[in-house]
Amino acid sequence: MELHEALISSQKGDTDCVIEVESSIDSNATFHRIQLCAPPTSSALYHDRSIFYREGFILSLTLEDGSIGYGEVCSLFPSVRCGLEMAILNAIAMSHGSSLLNILYPLRERTEEKSENLASIRICALIDSSGTPEEVARIAVDLVEEGFTAIKIK
Repeated sequence: MELHEALISSQKGDTDCVIEVESSIDSNATFHRIQLCAPPTSSALYHDRSIFYREGFILSLTLEDGSIGYGEVCSLFPSVRCGLEMAILNAIAMSHGSSLLNILYPLRERTEEKSENLASIRICALIDSSGTPEEVARIAVDLVEEGFTAIKIK
């Protein structure tokens, strides 16, 4: 319960928390490689589809009460922090027999309109900036027409 209270306090006070954990990374992380059907950008440098993949780790975290949470990370630090936070929050939700949404935003604090917005998941499109400005703009327009509300240009 201390971790849950620390996270709620951190969220309300706009502060960060330091959490001390015991760890055995070898037994709590699983390497995975996901085959992609297309390159991770909008233009292909190579045409051999067998070389397109995404690598990462699935972390598992167990709380004292036996609740387990999972998070996905890759080698970039923000991803590690996000994956660890994902695992912690999922474990807390599991320990309460609830969803992550209900842990972060208890029902009594949500209006119906807010609840609908919180439950939706928006996916960001990614554009490779190696084309001409006109090509990149055309791709962006196509993505917006497909329903994307956020686009990142790499």
